[in-house]
Amino acid sequence: MRQNLFISNIIYKRESGYFDLNSYDKYFLHTWSLSMEWQFYIIYPILLLLLSKFFSIKALKKIVIYLTIVLFLYGWYSSVKDSVSSYYMLQSRAWEMLLGGIAYFYPLKLKKTTRVLIYYSSLVVLIASAFFINHKDLWPGYLAIIPAVMTYLVIVCSVEKGILASKVLQYIGLISYSVYLVHWPILVIANKLALKLGFIYYVLITLVLASQLYYFVERKRSYGLTVVFIYMLAIAASIYVLKNGVSSRVNPDFQLSRNDYKAKFEGHLNLPQSMDAQYFNGNVTDFDFILIGNSHARHFFSYIKKHGIKVASLALDGCTSTKNYYSFYNKKSVNPDTKWNLILLMHILKSL
Repeated sequence: MRQNLFISNIIYKRESGYFDLNSYDKYFLHTWSLSMEWQFYIIYPILLLLLSKFFSIKALKKIVIYLTIVLFLYGWYSSVKDSVSSYYMLQSRAWEMLLGGIAYFYPLKLKKTTRVLIYYSSLVVLIASAFFINHKDLWPGYLAIIPAVMTYLVIVCSVEKGILASKVLQYIGLISYSVYLVHWPILVIANKLALKLGFIYYVLITLVLASQLYYFVERKRSYGLTVVFIYMLAIAASIYVLKNGVSSRVNPDFQLSRNDYKAKFEGHLNLPQSMDAQYFNGNVTDFDFILIGNSHARHFFSYIKKHGIKVASLALDGCTSTKNYYSFYNKKSVNPDTKWNLILLMHILKSL
């Protein structure tokens, strides 16, 4: 359903945290970016068409620049305030794709030597960014401007016989969409089978499978009525399953609707995480306890709310624990038993 309606990014954003399955268990996690791109390419042309009714082309070009700058600043701000939403949502990512509009509206007219210099310099910085930007950095924060702008410069300063014109890289570009489709499922399957794929083997397997997918599926795809029928059938089946699953698979004595299941088992009350304190049965001037922890601590929200305990919670999903503590995921730094959360809860219960 999420893939068919291009809402994977929204769903995966909501699923992040304690109730999120390990990333390596999600075969289609990578489709979040495809959904976000589809959202952009559906909204962007409509927006341009509407604005063209009120503004000239010259003014419209400037609007695209202003919009790119504003959305970049918003993405930077959003990464600090809510890194999960910033990572997945269109509003904090759209500026990256708007750069493509700027490249179209404002083609650079430079001397060949200058263009070649910028072209290769941008490539070097782009490749280097893959090594000095890592999982510890907020994304997309201000650092996102480096790969985005470098890619923009490579495009606008395109060199006819540059390194990217080589047959090998051109072929990889040809099958790049198929590479995108298979690269993540390979990692998930390897993880489930406990296979340790070296980088070289991973790249080779990805390229081989992507080539097969390109030649036997992508290259032969068509958009006739048959495809439309299959798509609508898939949507209908997805809606049926989305409602409450396939109820016939479960004994009637144990069936729960989706809402009933959430009410009974989701201890975090389905509340989104917040970088600010969250108050239960009290407020900023009226609370008895402070809850500090990760998503396991958030799982106590239901009990706290139900029993009228006045709590100010600083708990956050993942392994952040508090705003500036464990800002990146590291299995070695995470205690899977989260004993300190349980100790804190026991202290609260003893004080009642």
